Amino acid sequence: MFSWIRPGICDGCSIPRMDIFITAKMARLGEKIARNPLQFIGFSFLLSALFATGLQQIAYESDPSYLFVPDGARAMDEQGVIKKWFPNKMDRFVRGGEIRLPTSAELAVLPLEGGNIMRPEIWKECYHLAKAIHTIQVWVDEEKYMWKSLCARFDGKCLSNDYLDLHSKIGMINITYPIMQDPTHQNKFYPMLAYLGGTDIDENGNVRSARAIKLSFIMNGSTEKLSKAARILSQTIRMYVTSINYNHIQVYSVTDMSIEEELSYVIDGCVSKIPITIVIVVAFAVYNCLSTDWVRSKPLVGVMCVIVAGLSFCSASGLALYLGMKWQAINIICLSLTLGIGLDDCFVLLSAWWRSETSSGRDVVSRMSATFSDAAVSITITSVTNVVSFLVGAAIPGFPSVRIFCFYAGLCMTFLYFWSLFILGACLTLAGHLEHANRHCLLFIKVDSKSEAEMKRNWMYSVFLQGGVGKKDGNNPRDHKEGKFMSFFRDYLAPFINRPFNKAIIIIVFLAYLGVSIYGILMLEDGLERRKLVGHDSYAKPFFDTEDKFFRDNPYRFQIVIDEPIEYWNKTVRDQIFNFVHQLEDTKFILADSKFRQSWLHQFMNKVEENFVFFDISTQEKFVDNVIKFLEVLEDTPLYDDVVISPDNKTILASRLFLQSGRIKDATEEVELLHTLRNLADSAPFKVTIYHPYFSFFDQFAQVTQTTIECIIACILCMTIITIIFIPDKRSIIWVTFTIISVEFGIVGFMALIGIRLDVISMIVIIMGIGFSVDFSAHISYHYLTAGTDMAPSTRVEHCLYALGPPIVRGGLSTILGVIGLYFHPSYITETFATMIFLIISLGTVHSLLLLPVLLSLFGPGFSSKGSDIKFSSPSQLSETFTYQASVTPHFGVKKKTESLRKLVLSTGLKNSGGKPENLNNSEASLSSWYPTSMTPNQQAPDFHNFIMQRVTSSDLTKLNQVNSSEGVVGTISPENPNPLPYYKFAHVKRSVRPIRNASSISEVEDREKLEDGFDSENSWEEFQLQDVSLFVFVSVYVLCLYRRFSYPG
Repeated sequence: MFSWIRPGICDGCSIPRMDIFITAKMARLGEKIARNPLQFIGFSFLLSALFATGLQQIAYESDPSYLFVPDGARAMDEQGVIKKWFPNKMDRFVRGGEIRLPTSAELAVLPLEGGNIMRPEIWKECYHLAKAIHTIQVWVDEEKYMWKSLCARFDGKCLSNDYLDLHSKIGMINITYPIMQDPTHQNKFYPMLAYLGGTDIDENGNVRSARAIKLSFIMNGSTEKLSKAARILSQTIRMYVTSINYNHIQVYSVTDMSIEEELSYVIDGCVSKIPITIVIVVAFAVYNCLSTDWVRSKPLVGVMCVIVAGLSFCSASGLALYLGMKWQAINIICLSLTLGIGLDDCFVLLSAWWRSETSSGRDVVSRMSATFSDAAVSITITSVTNVVSFLVGAAIPGFPSVRIFCFYAGLCMTFLYFWSLFILGACLTLAGHLEHANRHCLLFIKVDSKSEAEMKRNWMYSVFLQGGVGKKDGNNPRDHKEGKFMSFFRDYLAPFINRPFNKAIIIIVFLAYLGVSIYGILMLEDGLERRKLVGHDSYAKPFFDTEDKFFRDNPYRFQIVIDEPIEYWNKTVRDQIFNFVHQLEDTKFILADSKFRQSWLHQFMNKVEENFVFFDISTQEKFVDNVIKFLEVLEDTPLYDDVVISPDNKTILASRLFLQSGRIKDATEEVELLHTLRNLADSAPFKVTIYHPYFSFFDQFAQVTQTTIECIIACILCMTIITIIFIPDKRSIIWVTFTIISVEFGIVGFMALIGIRLDVISMIVIIMGIGFSVDFSAHISYHYLTAGTDMAPSTRVEHCLYALGPPIVRGGLSTILGVIGLYFHPSYITETFATMIFLIISLGTVHSLLLLPVLLSLFGPGFSSKGSDIKFSSPSQLSETFTYQASVTPHFGVKKKTESLRKLVLSTGLKNSGGKPENLNNSEASLSSWYPTSMTPNQQAPDFHNFIMQRVTSSDLTKLNQVNSSEGVVGTISPENPNPLPYYKFAHVKRSVRPIRNASSISEVEDREKLEDGFDSENSWEEFQLQDVSLFVFVSVYVLCLYRRFSYPG
């Protein structure tokens, strides 16, 4: 039977206690790190250097059509159909027939003073601007390219902004909308709905006024060389138009690469803010590691915490790249998160270290063992919940951007967990040796304690140098002051929460908060708009804003493709096609005017009806033959490319038509449009595909809500399972889960109220929020549960707030400060991350420090009486208060025992052994002799510790207290308080059974073991073993060699 299987939730049953198991393992790890600190530092730095080499093969992904499009999006299948039957032909390019957005530069022109743009001087200036752009030259591989050599063409002519030829007639003729016929060329038409925005149309279809004009320069990127030249030209056009001083207009421009460029700009901007973040985080870490005691302060540990976060980020990123994961812009935010969460773990370790002085004496090894076992469950829960929440986000099919970010973030949290234990634990060991030697935390010189300095030192010494404990009186209360921040939670916040009236107020406020959150959820909008992917000060943002404001009337032209052979010659089939088109045009999203419809079938049937004598379409062969003749006449029109005929000219394999959208005002209507069109396509009696290049982004709008809900449910289930594993109490589990759900309600509701939409960016933070919210609540619940079975609920509240209030507040602030640098980068992505992290931490902190203690005190363990109503054994009762895996099991025949109890048995039994310790042994029989002789093996054994304490006489206790009063025995050992297990200064003694020779008392035994440990409290800083230094030098040289090898491969 394992020693970590203990009575827990119910009496008479045994369940696995994972918290006990982790506590015992962490205690041993803390002991090993304390004995070999430099080896752990060297090992961690070595692995970090090896993993970080993966950064050299970084593969950058910035394509928005990949990152922000859902996995398995239907738009990708639709795109494949279009690519199969109607691939792009840049020499016969048709607007609306694109498979993907082509290489292009687009300009939005507004009047300089605002108002109507239908003025001759404005059109003239636009005309000259277009002509100037046509003269721009770029050189690629010593070859010159201009607009005419790169433009997309149809029928041999560049698709340029020909409508500007009307500039000389503005004010003299009427401009009709949506189609304008050239007044001098009767066969030339201009689709003004694509060029004019913010129009006011009279009853005759004439334009009264317009607010904006759009110029488009579409280029041929069909080959690698042409694509390179086209991208250079598009960037040159963009920079050119923004460098000119205009007389009557203002011009905004974008290229097809603008969003990718802006995502890269996010990286550059975030990287430039990293020094600010590091300075703030280091300052915060150092401040919280300082106190008025310059010996107990640990500022260098705070600095090392920031270094550990950096190492974790580099190690995780390198390993992810080795595993084939691509890098994306928003991954840089993982560094900010790692900085914040790393400080959280640091504060938990330091809090446990400071408390260990009163529980483990002044021995570094025993204090490190106690520190690790005390902080074990807290740090493990934090890390496991964060890692699992990110793994859920990476595992659930959704968006590549979310998957990549969660994978990197999960690896960062994993490395942070281990490096925090190994590196911070080792650094805490070294700092502990300084502390026990009474050395200054920065100057490393020995100093006097506060009580000693007050008597013989000046005020400057007292302010900048004093600290530690006195040499003569180590228990002077002046040298053991309680932290004011910790006492605030016990003396002020806990009494405030424990008042019944205040509990009622807190619950009422919570119910109001829940109502506001639900209202916000109902108001939530979804979808990531293009303008939010660029920075607030980006050149592209004014263009996208102008487009959303003035060009929403008829923004999209859809391809409707019948991608299977059907009986076009059959009148019934043709009627089905016509009815389907009419169904589309009857929706509010499609213009029903035939002028906007480009349909070969409608045109052909009109021609057949006009010349029914010459067109016989009674059979399939005759129908196809007449279609071929009809299209040959229209070879110089776009209709010619809308029919795919089999090589034998007997079957129409596929065909398409174009329809124009009506007014689409926002992303919500875009999602509704997408669902409407696809539902009609699915219900059609033939196989039909409707497509636009932006459908892939519409899929993101449509799927983000469902994917977010799936991730939230999966994360909450995982967090509940983790809580069940670490917190063995059903009521505590219920309230922790309730708190997680409540925090998620608040996150989603409040983000809607502050104007944040549900998109892939906010989805990532919501996933993180689940992991963060469980951290604080699980800490409070677990500490409340293990506070003590004899404590009243109000006392438990004081206990858990005193122990965890400061780490929770500091950890929350550190996480916020870790992302504070993102506020200084003007981008929706970074601002959304920072704002929602602040929201998550605020809600999680308030829930854990106010609401959860109220719920636990009212409905949690022990609520039915002043004491506990269950018999729960905390790790402090099942182990030597997190020092070692502990206790003899309640039944005979199990050989587990605690070392400190063994010493208590030895010290008390020396009288009965004739003063010869070797006559005592650790056998089962020896321990069993302490049980009542009348007990049978089938009976439930009494608590071993309590039984031992009853056997110890008062004189033995007095002697024991005298021996250990200044040597590290913790807790009051008396007949009145026999319950707490004793904590010994040398609780880390080896478990091997060996005879103790020439010892007449427990003090001599401990002195012998002290010498065996190899570390002296006063002189340990000067007595590190030579192999530690050698290993550190070897690792340093090895890392330098690695750096030179990969920095200079030659």
